[in-house]
Amino acid sequence: TLQNGDTLHAIVKKKTDTQFYIEHVNLGTFTIQREDIASVNYEEKSVPGEKAAITPYVDKGLFYSGFFRNWKRSLEVGLNGASGVSDNSKFRTLYEMRYEDYKRRWHYSRFYVLTEENKATAENRLTANLNRDWLLPNTKWFYYSKIGYDWDRFKDWDYRIRTSGGPGYEFVNNEKLKILGRFGPSTYHTVGDENNTTVMEADFGVEMMWKIRDKHTLGLINDFYPSISDKGNYRNVTNLDWKMDLNFHRDLSVKFGVYNELDSTEDERYDFKYNISLVIGL
Repeated sequence: TLQNGDTLHAIVKKKTDTQFYIEHVNLGTFTIQREDIASVNYEEKSVPGEKAAITPYVDKGLFYSGFFRNWKRSLEVGLNGASGVSDNSKFRTLYEMRYEDYKRRWHYSRFYVLTEENKATAENRLTANLNRDWLLPNTKWFYYSKIGYDWDRFKDWDYRIRTSGGPGYEFVNNEKLKILGRFGPSTYHTVGDENNTTVMEADFGVEMMWKIRDKHTLGLINDFYPSISDKGNYRNVTNLDWKMDLNFHRDLSVKFGVYNELDSTEDERYDFKYNISLVIGL
């Protein structure tokens, strides 16, 4: 029995800490992630002795608290540095949660990075995003709403609040590939010691999640924001990630990421970064 309530009658060919390898009379052979399974009932004739040996995965929530059960939760940590001719260190962390059923889709992320060069702080910023999709029955259309918060010690402003919302469309949505499009009005409001600004924009967004193989996933989120209140200016934010699951431990993976923000209003228009991090499921 799967987490969404569906039931499969099939043969378990092989099992690991993270996956069940299933053989179905009509669907053929495929894999199911253990976290997607609610319960397993074995027939003695098909799998002798396995009924008492296998304990199905039960999500007990964040830190076994019961909260955010059946959400996909992960903590990403990256650390690098050098000492010698120049001293530098960089720490980055990303906490992420996702949830989806037939009515709604949630995505929350909180990102923090701290960089020091020769004992001086070169980068210190925090970003948080919350996205909610309202799914419509029997159609690929949906509605979305996004809110974000940015704090950056080295920007002219103290913090920035971003909002957007509107319709969305599922171009592709299956186990291997997901491509979503979103379009709607957007605003961001900056608060600073000398300058408080509100800018009206449009949001053209695309989100892709491609499961290339059982252990490899490629993710892309790109949002293009042409300015409405200040014509001619625009922003473009891109996140590209490649995650590789590690075989020797459940919910442990390594991720290679690329981030770029292009802002036509800034003196330094491009903010390009790349990273490698360890991802731990919570």
